[in-house]
Amino acid sequence: MKANQTLWLALIAIVAGVLGGSMSNARLLSAQSTTTQIKTQALDVVDQSGRSRIRMATNPQSGAAAITLYDTTSSSARIVVGTLADGTTSVVLNDGSGQRRASFDIFSNGAVRVAMSNSDQTGGLVLGSSDKSILTFSDGNQKQRATFGLTSAGDPAIAIYDSNGKVTWKEPAH
Repeated sequence: MKANQTLWLALIAIVAGVLGGSMSNARLLSAQSTTTQIKTQALDVVDQSGRSRIRMATNPQSGAAAITLYDTTSSSARIVVGTLADGTTSVVLNDGSGQRRASFDIFSNGAVRVAMSNSDQTGGLVLGSSDKSILTFSDGNQKQRATFGLTSAGDPAIAIYDSNGKVTWKEPAH
């Protein structure tokens, strides 16, 4: 009788072990399933040295959200793609020192702007469109020097400015 009891006890232990192993394996497989959503206010992707290369973040105070790409040689943001709480959306391209050199913006009122600046941030050009389209050139002293565009009626217009910002020539002349 003792051998019979030992046999039954061994059989029960084997069955319990198989059932327990199967159940834990099923739980492990379900835990390894794909996560459908991760919630966070910021996510940094870092390189092998631990330096942030990509940052996705929101700002709870301002309502802004952005994806920022950093270069490998400094901590300067090189590309920023973002949106503000008011609906303004922009793509900003920065130089190696983090200075804005070019941007493409769509404002909440529907106006669109493309801007480029020189390395000193003192001159460049701006192309904008809202109720009228205009291309503006500025010199290295931040003075508007020439504008080309369309009026709100769709008529072409051009103006040339002196170094003090005074119109020296325009067409139409009125």
